[in-house]
Amino acid sequence: AGMQQERLRYYTEAVERYRKGPLRMSLGTSYHALAGYYMRIRQYGAAIEHYMRARECFPTRPEIECNETMVIGWAYEQWGNPTHAIPFLNEALQCLAALGDTGMLAENHMRLAADRLALGDTLGALRDLERTRSLLVETVGSNLALFRSKYVPMLVQLGNFKEAGHQYDLMVLECAKDAVPLNSKNGACELDYCGFTYYNAVDRIEQADSSLREALTKALRINDLPLVLKYRKALMERLWKSGEDAEAARQSALYVHMNDSLQAVANADAVAAYEGLVNERESALEIERQHARVKQQRM
Repeated sequence: AGMQQERLRYYTEAVERYRKGPLRMSLGTSYHALAGYYMRIRQYGAAIEHYMRARECFPTRPEIECNETMVIGWAYEQWGNPTHAIPFLNEALQCLAALGDTGMLAENHMRLAADRLALGDTLGALRDLERTRSLLVETVGSNLALFRSKYVPMLVQLGNFKEAGHQYDLMVLECAKDAVPLNSKNGACELDYCGFTYYNAVDRIEQADSSLREALTKALRINDLPLVLKYRKALMERLWKSGEDAEAARQSALYVHMNDSLQAVANADAVAAYEGLVNERESALEIERQHARVKQQRM
């Protein structure tokens, strides 16, 4: 929490410094960094506001402007608002195609499929999934495994278990070949959780349980708390369902304790973020007042 609040102070001061000068790229970079901070502490409205400001700083850099458009869509997704996410992701598709960024095109189509599915648009989701699959052919290396990490659960959700199993098998081969880590700067490659999702859907319970416990073990090993929470919750639900009440209760207590701890940290960060946002807005208002005074004096 201390490091994150230091980051907040640093980039808030950077915004203040660059806003008064001609260095628009530096200002945009500072806004983007602040937006990332707000995303981390789940202050999605503030994150979107800062991504919007960042986007305005890059009118001559289409590849950076495109990235800001895309992450605005991602922020709306994490905020639980696919309706608002879809227009930004569609806009990003156009510039990604112009830039020839096949990997991010596949990523965006995958996200659009998930958003359409959340809104009940199954046909639209399938179209985006097919587009993702065609783009996967052009993708190389560990990115294939990363994309399949999202693709497999979505196929399971659509009830296409045969294709889900095929894609999972390919993912296993790719991870064995390239040693793809559970988590990296490019995202989470959830091989074992994908196995759990698929095996659970086709009633291969022993394999499902084994895969889920392996996923939790790996997440604990690298201390990835969001993934630990996700896997522990799934394990808790599986145990209740199978009648293992004592172990389910133990996992439930661990889940609640960890979730409360994370929430306490998030609340502390949210207070600091709110204070930083107020200071930033007050500073912006003061600059506007100064401009108005100068303009009035000229008149």
